[in-house]
Amino acid sequence: KFGAKFILLLEDIFPQNAIDLNILKGWKHKPVVKFFEWIEKKVYKKADIITFHSEGGRKFLIDNKGIPSEKIVAIPNWVDISSYQNLPGQISFRDKWSLQGKFILVFAGIMGPAQGMEFIVEVAKKVSDMKDIVFLLVGDGMEKGKIESLVEKYNIKNIFIKSFISKEEYPYLVKDSDVGLVCLSAHNKTPFIPGKFLGYMASGKAVLAFLNKESDGFKLVKESRSGYAVVSSDVSQAAEVVKKMYSEREKLREMGQNGLIYTKDHLSLEVVLDKFPL
Repeated sequence: KFGAKFILLLEDIFPQNAIDLNILKGWKHKPVVKFFEWIEKKVYKKADIITFHSEGGRKFLIDNKGIPSEKIVAIPNWVDISSYQNLPGQISFRDKWSLQGKFILVFAGIMGPAQGMEFIVEVAKKVSDMKDIVFLLVGDGMEKGKIESLVEKYNIKNIFIKSFISKEEYPYLVKDSDVGLVCLSAHNKTPFIPGKFLGYMASGKAVLAFLNKESDGFKLVKESRSGYAVVSSDVSQAAEVVKKMYSEREKLREMGQNGLIYTKDHLSLEVVLDKFPL
């Protein structure tokens, strides 16, 4: 109304993600899809500038949503690195949850359809003979009950599921872990990069990412040299990478430091702000 500029920071592509995950499917949802696509198109048109957090996402929107290339820019999300470094006080989740001496792969956050957490269950089953390896899943979401049921059904002993912790405690949880886990369902079809990468890399932790093949997370892992990325439909390969990271534990610190350096150079607040077309 008053001529202010409207910058749309687009984190995911909706309703496309809901369609890909079969949340909005079949003839009965067609009116709902059409309604959301109408809103989507209207918002894209009204925005003066649109940002997406990866170049692949920018290209997807140009090619599939008809957004003019000059109207959309790729700007990565940023992270407050200081909140993960030189942590005050001492909180030990290893002590709290009796995980001393374990090789911990941590996933903390929402457990929903987009994450495809059942893939982690299948990987955990594959490496269950290695008693020191544990998968620590911390959070909540509509798929949490399903994951708990699978763990009980298969009598899996190397998965520990805990409730959400506070934002202030999260850096301590990452610090106490050996590997930061990222997981996206293979049913996703967009180049989305999960925000979990940022905390792991800012903390200087090696990353293991299970991703849909379209995700720009593969490019991020390769450029940062911060760990490994596997397509989240290949359980055998994922299990082999888990074993590799366990057997080559001395290399994890180097991967973590690579990620931290990359974060400082590319994902700090100061660096990202300079990219905004203001």
